[in-house]
Amino acid sequence: MGSAETTRLLLAEERPEPAGSGEGLCQPPTPWAEDPLALTFHAAIAEETRSQLRHALKNRLGGIRNAAFYLKKRAQGSELAASDPRVPKFLTLIDQEVEALSALMDQEPDLDVAPAAKTSAARCAALALRSLGSRAVPVLTECVDVEWVALEARVALALRCLLENAIEAAPAGTHVSVRASFADGRVVFDVCDAGPGVSSERIAAVFAHFVSSKPGHLGLGLNIARRVASIHGGDLRLEHDPAGTHAILSLPIDARQEGS
Repeated sequence: MGSAETTRLLLAEERPEPAGSGEGLCQPPTPWAEDPLALTFHAAIAEETRSQLRHALKNRLGGIRNAAFYLKKRAQGSELAASDPRVPKFLTLIDQEVEALSALMDQEPDLDVAPAAKTSAARCAALALRSLGSRAVPVLTECVDVEWVALEARVALALRCLLENAIEAAPAGTHVSVRASFADGRVVFDVCDAGPGVSSERIAAVFAHFVSSKPGHLGLGLNIARRVASIHGGDLRLEHDPAGTHAILSLPIDARQEGS
């Protein structure tokens, strides 16, 4: 593991863009050739969309399977089945096709453009900021000097999603911060803004897929960040205190990586 010495990247001096100039999570904020997370960005959107479609389709396929089972039972020994042997065969075919389609939807394509490799908190934060491009408010980063093995582009994309939300929520004249610390075998990223926050009653709503109060947004940013946390065995949570709203991404580090 790296030393406990903190690496600071102070970006407050960067010239902010006028408020409202951000593109939001509806297209890469910088041109494809210039965005280091462009492929990961589109793969993540495809993954979230596929997940929701799979859930909806499997629920409906379950209804078809149950209906076919009922009809097959009713047809057994009936005059219809006796007069036309194709009836039970077709009902069996329906059941087989439903099973085949369900198995097809359970296949998980590998959408990662790069394998897991050694990275650092500072590198992930810097990559996220490069992907964001111009920003409406200054962003301050403070990252502990620790390295671990992770899907770097995925972690950076999660931070980009959280930073984008924070930047849009931050009042004029304030800044957004992203801090990374290490404790109890976990790297913890804390993205904070001085916005009004999200009430406890609305927490579930903001994590809903394709739900956004912002025009032009897909409403997938928090879902993408939460999936990244899950892939790495971590978690994502939202908190609010007098300092502002915190999106906290916590990722475990395998003890065997320490000192490597």
